[in-house]
Amino acid sequence: MNFSKIAYASTSVFSICWLVWINSLNELPADVGDGLVHFQISQASWSNPIFFLNHWGKPLFILFSSTFAQFGFNGMFTFNLLVFIGICIISYKIFTKLQVNLVLAAIFPLSLILIEDVCITIFAGLTEPLFNLFLIASFYFLLQKKWTYFALVVSCLLYLRSEGQLVFLLGILYLIFNKELKKIPFLFIIPIIYGLLGILILDDFWWYFTKSAYSYSNDIYGKGEWSHYFTCYKNYLGNVGLFLFIASIIVIFYLIFKKKWDKLKFPLAFYAFGIFIGIVLIHSFLWANAKYGSLGLTRIATLGMPLFLNIAIYYTGLIFIKLNLKIQNTLFVIICFFCIQGRFPEKNPFPIKAQLFDKQVIAAGKFLKANSRKIGKVFFHHPLISNEMEFNPLIDSSKIQSYYGFRLESDLGTKIRESDVLVWDSKFGPVEAAMPFERISALGKLNLVKTFAYYDDNNVKNGVFIFQYRQKVRTKIIDSLINEFENKTYSLKKGIEFKNLQLIGKSNFQRTLKVISSSNESSDCYLICVSDDGIHAQTKKITSQKNENFYTLLAHHSHDLYLWNPAKNKIKVSTEAMQI
Repeated sequence: MNFSKIAYASTSVFSICWLVWINSLNELPADVGDGLVHFQISQASWSNPIFFLNHWGKPLFILFSSTFAQFGFNGMFTFNLLVFIGICIISYKIFTKLQVNLVLAAIFPLSLILIEDVCITIFAGLTEPLFNLFLIASFYFLLQKKWTYFALVVSCLLYLRSEGQLVFLLGILYLIFNKELKKIPFLFIIPIIYGLLGILILDDFWWYFTKSAYSYSNDIYGKGEWSHYFTCYKNYLGNVGLFLFIASIIVIFYLIFKKKWDKLKFPLAFYAFGIFIGIVLIHSFLWANAKYGSLGLTRIATLGMPLFLNIAIYYTGLIFIKLNLKIQNTLFVIICFFCIQGRFPEKNPFPIKAQLFDKQVIAAGKFLKANSRKIGKVFFHHPLISNEMEFNPLIDSSKIQSYYGFRLESDLGTKIRESDVLVWDSKFGPVEAAMPFERISALGKLNLVKTFAYYDDNNVKNGVFIFQYRQKVRTKIIDSLINEFENKTYSLKKGIEFKNLQLIGKSNFQRTLKVISSSNESSDCYLICVSDDGIHAQTKKITSQKNENFYTLLAHHSHDLYLWNPAKNKIKVSTEAMQI
């Protein structure tokens, strides 16, 4: 094995090991929305075959991932890790066929793990990696001119992502252009198979169109700028990808100027560049015009991106190959060093840490699991709730159900019955679940029995609120909390900057401290609440007027309440503290 093959194998193995290591350190799934729902659909498909035709879940993704989903969420990561390995292997074959210097090609696996959205899709068990694997496979068969395999793989893409429709149309054009008209029927084999399954399961041959998850106009997420995907290129392409793209454009113009048509390989470039750029433009249009529930997610732009890098590396390699061997190897070592170093920056999004809101959801899920015998059915929207309760709502529908509150008023007493629980969260509840907090409060039929909440810097309350529908049973599932704070006045002499006011002891549950405070001096001073881990600190300003501030006291942590007087003036501060 020569140095170039060792280089490609080494960067591939490093990338795989890095993904496994980071996954073991992640505190929660990379995508607690779509990622968990895809997992639940794939897992439930073995219990109810109708989920194999779930349009939103992507039928072929469900088929291939369902076995892994039976082993829990880490099974989904394992599946996508194998997909990543497959992408590296097929890309190696493409680089070899295109005679790309493998020393340069060795940066391909590293460039993928440098991209945040690529890593998220792998960790979260999302559909993008499998789509990219099949897309790269179609490119390989296009390169080999194996038209039957090319047509079959392209037909699969329709059932891996809706963006496969663009590739399907290109597939038809490429077969016509290459005078392979007899291969066009192979493009329709997978659609026909799924159409027949639709007759058996859904009584609808055309279910791909009639039951599309995106056949409605949904603008609940708002809209953004046309430039969104271009200004956020780092999320899905990265600086390495941008450099390769710029180098490719320069090489393409050079080849056209020199009329080196053979090296230009225009049909291949059009396929790879056209799909990636086409997907970016389509989603830019959807986001700018609030179409089909577009949320402006940049991870969608990773679709076609690995193939885009394949051909970009080919063009860049035409420059690279002109250099002598020592310079090539030296550049390889330098590039690898910066790529690996870039995966360990000081501000690294990985491993994924649970933020304050996530901790509230996790705590709420654990609380519901511990009290499952005291409550009825759980209606929720945030997927992490069911994950922490270790229930799949698509399988355990008698115990837990994902709920949209469009008919909340009529569901109370009918669908939501005595002792059932409604779990409202401030992330999904107001918009996606169609349940603003004020709407629930105005009903007067749901009893708030437990909160897992905190106040942000603007004193806005966020978190999870657990309501129970009770008409007969009046017993709360959690006892009232005891107020353990006293009203006090604190005096600071001139020159004193800090004063430790009170140590707040640990508790098994999360609490909220409300402090009404005022100062008799006009100079600014602050109340700071710091947890014993030194990580969670909340700073609130005190003025000469009475003002209310809220502090979140984490479960299983003690907290120090400090008075900070940066001007070091003589000052007197009054506080009225209570736990709510």
